[in-house]
Amino acid sequence: MIDEKWEGGKRYKARWTERDAEDAVSETVRAASYLARHRTGVKLVLSAQGVSASQYLRCTQHIVPLLSPGDVFGLGGWCITGKLPAQMLPVFRETMRLVIPFLGREGVKQVHIWGVCYAKALGELLWLCDEYGIALSTDSAGPSIRPAMGSWGYAEWRDPTYQRPPVEIRGSERARHVAATREWLEGFRATPHYVPLQPRQMKMF
Repeated sequence: MIDEKWEGGKRYKARWTERDAEDAVSETVRAASYLARHRTGVKLVLSAQGVSASQYLRCTQHIVPLLSPGDVFGLGGWCITGKLPAQMLPVFRETMRLVIPFLGREGVKQVHIWGVCYAKALGELLWLCDEYGIALSTDSAGPSIRPAMGSWGYAEWRDPTYQRPPVEIRGSERARHVAATREWLEGFRATPHYVPLQPRQMKMF
């Protein structure tokens, strides 16, 4: 919720203020509690969100006790990181350096970050998750949509010469791009983006 606003009946991507996000955090915790109480034998993804690192950690601390074995912890609120890296990366890094070690100490084994294919953020997050024995996954509509918009690839395999394909093959191009993105993510530890944090940054844990 904290990455979208409505104005004049139209929705657009924008970050909330920390004060405004308090209601969203409370609603997130209530929703997770409801799902946990009414689970029917299925695994759940229970997500946290927050604008500042401290707010995000506080939300996380309320969500983790609701997890059952096999559940996944969801990292919500970061889908605009690739669109606004100068604004979002600093708080993303600060937040993950608090949240991931906490999750590791609490025995969380799987984390899913919603809607992020931004390589720089994923590289740092994957390294942190590996350090604490946590499996990481992500999702995004982008791999399916980008070819239809005339865009191909991410980061080091982006192709600036790619053009929007004719409608007759657009579906197959979208499928091909999804497969290429999946392959890239599966081998992400071999990319230039998977790098350990510097010793100075590690002191923040």
